[in-house]
Amino acid sequence: QFQAPAAARVLKLWSVSSLWVASELCFGTRTSMRSWCLIIALLEVSSNSIGFQILEPQPDKTALLGPENSLRITVELGSRLRLPDHGYLAIFIDGQQTTLLCPSSTSDPSLCPNQGLPIDGQVSMEVTGLQQGHHMVSAEILNVHMYPILQTRSFFSAMESSELDEELNPQKPAFNMVIFSKDRACQLDQLLSSLQEHVPNWDSQFLKIQVLYDFSDRKFRDGYRAVQRLYPSVFFHQQNNLSSTVTSTYYDMYVEAGGDSTGFKADYLRLMEEDIPYIMHYMDDMVAIGTWGRTEQMVAHRLLTSRPELISVSLRLHPGVTKCYSNGDIVTPAPVFDSEMTWNWGGSPGDWGYPMSLDAHIFRTVEFSAWALSLDFYNPNTLEGNLAVHCSQGQAGCAPKLACYKQGKVINIPANRIQN
Repeated sequence: QFQAPAAARVLKLWSVSSLWVASELCFGTRTSMRSWCLIIALLEVSSNSIGFQILEPQPDKTALLGPENSLRITVELGSRLRLPDHGYLAIFIDGQQTTLLCPSSTSDPSLCPNQGLPIDGQVSMEVTGLQQGHHMVSAEILNVHMYPILQTRSFFSAMESSELDEELNPQKPAFNMVIFSKDRACQLDQLLSSLQEHVPNWDSQFLKIQVLYDFSDRKFRDGYRAVQRLYPSVFFHQQNNLSSTVTSTYYDMYVEAGGDSTGFKADYLRLMEEDIPYIMHYMDDMVAIGTWGRTEQMVAHRLLTSRPELISVSLRLHPGVTKCYSNGDIVTPAPVFDSEMTWNWGGSPGDWGYPMSLDAHIFRTVEFSAWALSLDFYNPNTLEGNLAVHCSQGQAGCAPKLACYKQGKVINIPANRIQN
């Protein structure tokens, strides 16, 4: 099906290095299939070499469908492609053509070429009627005979909109992200910069990022001041020196019951807001490594709203985790997941049986606040430790299931531990 005129046009775009890579990819292929393998490999390699790629939906991510199950697709043509000078752009979902640009949109190839300004750079379009589940999207540059010249593709998951999504106002905080840090301003900077890279809406009103920090001398203090200047959208609170305007209902309840208004627990409770439905924590030695955007946030919201047997959603755990730092080299295999990536944490080994971690686990604020008010703690470590004891297997009030994502969103680097 691959005719000579199309092949000649392809060769103009290929480099010697692309031909070498393609031949390496097909080495060892059965002789009768090697030519076809070489063609497919060259289509893929040459598209990568000129920047022809699919930007949206993001590869291996979950895309939230819009009205009429619509999905926005964005293709980067790269610096050397121009429509229709180098061909027409066709979009396929699961092998079925959905869009043809030549350069205007049409569903009938007989109408190409038609009138319209040439297209280069990024091209966006919307497709409708997509079903929830896993899909493959591919973009192809076709010649006038509708044969492929270049191809790029990616795999993604689609998630239908839900009435549960409407419960969260994008103009109000839904996730309270509390970060603990002491004498590690550089590591805090690394965490915040990684969140800035991997959380697309990190500075939006939908998220409230707060840092509760402490320092032992003036040099560490100056480090935190420097980091604070770098991230103006983040709320910084110095331990034992919070502004009088920072308060909460939980703090008032604690003090009215006779609690110490000057300790770590009081400072922490002042950052816990009842109007923000979810709370999660980070340590300053963590680094974000995977996208946690609006779609992933809505996945957590749906799970914690619709499944009361779920205690939290972890951003750190994922099926590839097979060891627990505190257990040394002991293998702790992943549990059996259901279709929504949840499992029974009771009796599970290592981190798989440790739901009360402060390493980026999402909790319902209403539940977590009750635990925090009832427990004694004087730093993040004693908070987590007493939560773990409280929610040991069979403890009343601690739901039996835990959830995670298919790909990890954060990692922890315990290189220089701060235990107090």
